[in-house]
Amino acid sequence: QFHSAAMRYQLEVELAPSSPDVSALTAMPGIADAQLTLSRLTLYGEVARGSGVIASVDALARSVTVQATPGVGALYLGRIDEALFNDGGRAIDPATDLDYAPIGELTITDATGQRTTTAIEARGHAQGQANQSSLLVFNGPFPQTQTARANAGVASSLSAELVNSLELRTNPSLGAADPQVQDTLAPVLRDSLAPVVGTLVAQALDPALQMFGIGLGEMDVTVDGLYSACALSGFVYHDADHDGRRAVGEGATGHVHYAKLRRTGDASGPALQVVAVNAADGAYRFPSWIAAPDLNT
Repeated sequence: QFHSAAMRYQLEVELAPSSPDVSALTAMPGIADAQLTLSRLTLYGEVARGSGVIASVDALARSVTVQATPGVGALYLGRIDEALFNDGGRAIDPATDLDYAPIGELTITDATGQRTTTAIEARGHAQGQANQSSLLVFNGPFPQTQTARANAGVASSLSAELVNSLELRTNPSLGAADPQVQDTLAPVLRDSLAPVVGTLVAQALDPALQMFGIGLGEMDVTVDGLYSACALSGFVYHDADHDGRRAVGEGATGHVHYAKLRRTGDASGPALQVVAVNAADGAYRFPSWIAAPDLNT
């Protein structure tokens, strides 16, 4: 079995100031003019630990089959306490851990010309579904890398879900006008933020995660090569008849010996392994030794 890392990323984004059309607010009683400016976002990305298992190894065909399951991805927009977000052992609960964060300002001018400016704050989250496992077959040449994907378009789907989940509030509150202001602003903000969030996820957050071999709904798996495992054993004995073979009755020498494993043709280099020879019968055995096809021992 094997696992990938779980990763969390936080992006503090300063936006090029934009002013979406909020003229619909002027239909509200007492509002002569309204201007909205979007200036910043705090975006979080999270990918749970992926997992996998080596399903089979065909030594003759030099083929490896791996079953891999990418970790579930999630996106958050708003504010999460830094200590909590950096605690990899604690799961994030949007209901209790995700707070509103400022994304811009709304300035309202009433019929008398008096202007009121309030911060627009937002929060939202998108949680990916449990990912299905993928069966990856590696036939070389090695090393070979393949990617297990939950399904196509995971990042874009999560981005869209995040924007559609946005909740808004004004700070300070506009009092009784708040509900109608929020209802009017919500579709405007979602239309304005959708391409911004989509771009951030696709061109910043997901590529940053992929540097570590994971992504939103995907996980890279690399097979470095196929190796043969074998056990090497033998005897150190007193060759009484000097024929170079261990005959019946030719036992241990009675001395202390060590068997050393070296690469062929490398008599002076360091030993790869060293084991003690059994003084009673002269037997020695190296633990399972991993040998590449191009390595003679």
